[in-house]
Amino acid sequence: EEEDDFASQILSENEIGDAWIGYNDRGESNEDDFSWTGPPGSEYENWYNNEPNNYGGNEDCVEKREDFGWQWNDRDCEQAIPFVCEGSF
Repeated sequence: EEEDDFASQILSENEIGDAWIGYNDRGESNEDDFSWTGPPGSEYENWYNNEPNNYGGNEDCVEKREDFGWQWNDRDCEQAIPFVCEGSF
């Protein structure tokens, strides 16, 4: 939750309205079984009301959306939007 709040703050400060967060359910056998890109992440989720909904049958990637109160939305992975990347230093 702390990382999610931090990402919301950074996106807001930089006036970015939506961004990929590296969470997805790509692959036919993975529908509704979301996982993090890279090493396993936490069990925390912050979905917007009635999400994920796989609208149109092809929403496999997850974004944070300002107009959803920075909660999560599943979306077509082909959309060109900014992304949040976690790094270690």
